Parts: sequence; structure tokens; C-alpha cells
Amino acid sequence: WISGVSILTRKNLNIKVHKQYSDKDGRWVAIDVDLFGVRYSLINIYAPNTDSPEFFIDICNIAKQMGNLYVIIGGDFNQIRDPTLDKSSSTNNRPKQKSVLTVDTMVEELGLVDIGDFYTRMKGNTLSTQTLILPTHG
Repeated sequence: WISGVSILTRKNLNIKVHKQYSDKDGRWVAIDVDLFGVRYSLINIYAPNTDSPEFFIDICNIAKQMGNLYVIIGGDFNQIRDPTLDKSSSTNNRPKQKSVLTVDTMVEELGLVDIGDFYTRMKGNTLSTQTLILPTHG
């Protein structure tokens, strides 16, 4: 039995995988691909449900190592980045976990945008959305 995250694509998708990376525990997988002639780093994660900043440091480092301009990171981050949007207001006064601060740093260093947060703010509501991070580069 093998467990872990994966990245699935359609059979007829015009994609060329140059290199694949993964961790031994199956918590993340990353692929360096050409998709419709554009180079991307695609990363899927299942973060530990404990405060584990080193996990996100590894993700940031692998994205940097791949060296692509366009980076997409999706999956289960297992954290509350903004308590006002993601959880009941009873958690608003808790200090941020180190892993949340590490993700904030990763977002800044890689020039990413939290699409779930962006969508929620644009719609003016506090609906919870799946976290997906995409590049701001254009």
C-alpha cells in the first residue's frame, strides 16, 4: 500500500513533465512541466496538522530550486491563515503559529497570491474556500 499526495492530469492534456520531486512521507509532490508551451512548477501538499514551519521551508526551497516563473501550490495547508475568514471569531485573539508566518514569508518570496483569500475579499463575504496559491507574475 502506497500513500501520499498526487497530481492528476487528463490523458489528452498537452503537458510535458521535465522532472518530478517528492518527499519520503508522501506529504508533497512537485512537478516541473511545460503546459501549453509555458513552464510551470506544480506542487500539491498535505501539510502536517501540527505547527511545522520546516515543512513549508522545504516547499519554498523546492519551488525556488525548480526555478520556474509560474508556481501553483495547492492542497491542504492545515492552518488558519486569517481567522476572520477561515474560522469562527473565537480564534481571532490567538497568536499566529510559526508555520503560518512561514507560509506568509513563502508567499512573499515566491510572489504568490492566496486565491481563496482573494476571492473571498472580492466577493465581500466570509465564505471558506479551498486554499490555492498562484503566481502574481504576468
